Amino acid sequence: MGLMMFSVVVPVAALSLFPHQEARFIIPILLPLVYLYGNYLYPNESDGPRTMKLKTSLRYVWYTTNIILTIFFGFIHQAGIYPLANSLHHEIKSTYGHHMHVITTHSYSIPTFLLQLESTTRVYKDRSTGRRYRLAPTTFLHKYGSMPINELFTKIDKTLSNAEELLHKQKRQYRFYVASPCSLEQKIREENSRYPYIDIEEDFSIYPHFSSEALPEFPSRRDQYCSGQNLKLLKESQRIDLTLYQRISCYLKRFCLRVYRVTPSKKTHF
Repeated sequence: MGLMMFSVVVPVAALSLFPHQEARFIIPILLPLVYLYGNYLYPNESDGPRTMKLKTSLRYVWYTTNIILTIFFGFIHQAGIYPLANSLHHEIKSTYGHHMHVITTHSYSIPTFLLQLESTTRVYKDRSTGRRYRLAPTTFLHKYGSMPINELFTKIDKTLSNAEELLHKQKRQYRFYVASPCSLEQKIREENSRYPYIDIEEDFSIYPHFSSEALPEFPSRRDQYCSGQNLKLLKESQRIDLTLYQRISCYLKRFCLRVYRVTPSKKTHF
């Protein structure tokens, strides 16, 4: 038992020294932990009444904790990634030949297998000419982790400029999306105001989506974004006084994944 416990604790402790370790990475240690200590949660004939009651209570705590964590990690934590991938898959198929640029920030990267992309490494052969060729990539996924918003916009600016250049020189149509936790909307809007030649409009939102990389702040009574009005259009003289219920509701709604469509401003040209 001592050797098995040592084999569990040491690797977990070593991995914990590295930054940005996700809880899902320690799921494999559940099996040895259950093997080592599962028997202690069940009463036996030699236990007294208090010990039996304690073990029963601990067993129910174990069951409850596992149910809660299963719901959280299975349906809430980073839950918007799969619906996003599903939506992108259908759009890629319906706009075949278009370039698709997708930037994700403060979230998991999109698993490429869910998009069912055509292989760009496989060698194809033209039956009529016998010529061999490879397909050029048309879908570009950019993951920037927890990059500051001001640096993120330099990436958005560069990607949009490159896409516009291909559009005008080679008539290559494109779609450009940015997926970000809803808690970052205010920062994105504020930074976007510094780029008047870039339009970023909400395309759709996916709820729930919990991202520990961008936890929302509890809104104040004067929170302008909770009022449901655009900050740019809100008059400074207008007063906002949110109730506690409205603030809690607004806070919970920020646990979502927001997808923005990026286009050049109609007032400017690249």
